[in-house]
Amino acid sequence: MICGFAFFSAIWLTIATLAANVKERTSTAERLPVTAKIHAVQLNQSALSYAKELIKQEHVVADGRGAWRRHRPSAEEENEFIRLHGFSEYAKWHLGVDDAHAENTKARYKFPYGDFKNVHRCGVLAAQSRAGQYKDYEIENAAAQLKAMIDPTKGRSGRTLNEVDSLIAAYSDVQVAKKASISSGSSLLYPPSRMAAVGMLILCSHSPNFAKSSCSSVIWTSGSPQ
Repeated sequence: MICGFAFFSAIWLTIATLAANVKERTSTAERLPVTAKIHAVQLNQSALSYAKELIKQEHVVADGRGAWRRHRPSAEEENEFIRLHGFSEYAKWHLGVDDAHAENTKARYKFPYGDFKNVHRCGVLAAQSRAGQYKDYEIENAAAQLKAMIDPTKGRSGRTLNEVDSLIAAYSDVQVAKKASISSGSSLLYPPSRMAAVGMLILCSHSPNFAKSSCSSVIWTSGSPQ
């Protein structure tokens, strides 16, 4: 009688242990999707709004896709920016936030798009491509919005609109100087070669069919002594 009771007790304990293991595994499996969501990279809405405002203010460099390797800030530049402005400002230059990392760490902020001065088209394109690869679709869509804002303002030579406006203003100054020199009887006050250089810079910024060799010669002409 005692042996039979011991036998059934052992069987009951075994069944209870197996049931507990199954329950624990099921509970762990149910928690996995939740954990993945917690650690997913989220869209940084503040950064998106900040980037849009920068573009509206024409703080943009409309460079090509492959230029991001050269134009993105170095680790030293990032550290210096954080030292001067803090992580709250550093975060504004990144479209993604990774909750798996603490707030005051560089690892928390993903998908940079600029150089702490201007939005770079190449940075936006890189963020859009990487977000698509990692299936961070909100960030991919945000980068697409920025690209759509940049492309209509893209200069032919990759100049910012502010730079083009400066060239146009300089050309206007040239015309004023020309008139002044003619009226004074001294055409050498503003040499024709300098006037031609400014005009060609404007053509390089606007015309897709203007010869690259001509654009290159502008740099020498505008910088040469008269």
